[in-house]
Amino acid sequence: MIQMEMEQVCAEIRKKVIETNWSRLWPGFKPVAYCIYNQEKVYLFNHPAFQNLDGQAVVFDWEEQFVGDTLILYKDYPTAIVRWDQNTFVNDLYQVLVHEIFHGYQTIIDEKWFPDELTGVCYPLLVENIDLRMKERKLLNEAYKEKNPVKKMQCLQAFRFFRTRREAILKQDIEYEYLMESVEGPAYYVKFQAANHMDDTSAEKCLQFYRQMLLDPQKTNLHLRKSCCISGLFICLLMDQLDEKWKDIFVDSDLTLYEFFSLYIDSPLQVNAKERRASEEACQAYEYVYQQKNKKIQEFSNSSGYKLTIEGDMRATFFDPINMVNVGNKLLHRYFVKLQINQKDYLINQPALIYYSDNILHFNRLQLNLTQKPVLMNGFISIEGIGSIPGSYKEDGRSLHLTVG
Repeated sequence: MIQMEMEQVCAEIRKKVIETNWSRLWPGFKPVAYCIYNQEKVYLFNHPAFQNLDGQAVVFDWEEQFVGDTLILYKDYPTAIVRWDQNTFVNDLYQVLVHEIFHGYQTIIDEKWFPDELTGVCYPLLVENIDLRMKERKLLNEAYKEKNPVKKMQCLQAFRFFRTRREAILKQDIEYEYLMESVEGPAYYVKFQAANHMDDTSAEKCLQFYRQMLLDPQKTNLHLRKSCCISGLFICLLMDQLDEKWKDIFVDSDLTLYEFFSLYIDSPLQVNAKERRASEEACQAYEYVYQQKNKKIQEFSNSSGYKLTIEGDMRATFFDPINMVNVGNKLLHRYFVKLQINQKDYLINQPALIYYSDNILHFNRLQLNLTQKPVLMNGFISIEGIGSIPGSYKEDGRSLHLTVG
């Protein structure tokens, strides 16, 4: 029954993809390979490694590289992947797919603004930056809603002033925001346009949702990556108001989205000293973010079951930056991480906590919560759902310890 439902969903998605006017969403936009999958099957479309299929899906059993909604290189070709379950609506699935397909298109054209995700994970938590960032995001929203061109420009000038102030505070760390806006802003933009082309209700619903994400003082600062995606979206929407041909000009430029946007804004409008002081709302947001990060790590530590600690030389090779929590020298992968131990890859398809020194990719301590105790066999421990890992193993009640070479 599940397989038949999957076939029906994939047929509807394929129909939408065929009917989509991709260049209308973004100049030169062409779809790459894409797939719909669940924990059992993968339905792959439009992949150059599989020809003469008349547009039909290549169907095969799920493989471990199909995790999350993202873009992967499958058989050395950019492939957008989205996970389906029985609670997912087709229109929602299609919008997410358009977003990921656009990332594939960016890869094909050698998009130069892809950020180092690790810099975002290590982004500094500062009250003054939070305050200024909240103010500039409110101004983006006000500028988008403002009909009077003079008042709109005043909002944009004030926005530019606050961003210039943040550049002085963050220095090179703000580059992560600029790159993320440049890559994800257009991707969210085409996702929004896809909703807009379906019906006005979907577009208005999306816009209200994105506006909440833009302005929420707590979520904006807790989820940095996503918040940059949304500010990038609103910059794109504002550019539509400033110059209807902006996309054609932007794609041929060597500027980040913010740098390009700044060309349309007059000199920064000076803001008086009273407005420069950090607000109580910013202080509360700072405390909220700090507490929430610590809470997630504490919840992991307090989970029931067997506590397995692995020590030795390890390296993360694939991860989800949206769902990583970094506090001090602790980094929590909330859902999955693929890592390498003794030159062998292991997919940890569950929460994992790592301890690192200077580089969050390389670490020497990993903690897992297990529902079943590993099985010891000939110098290996076999962990259900993960695999067999060689090393020196010992137990102390429900505390388990593995040292790898």
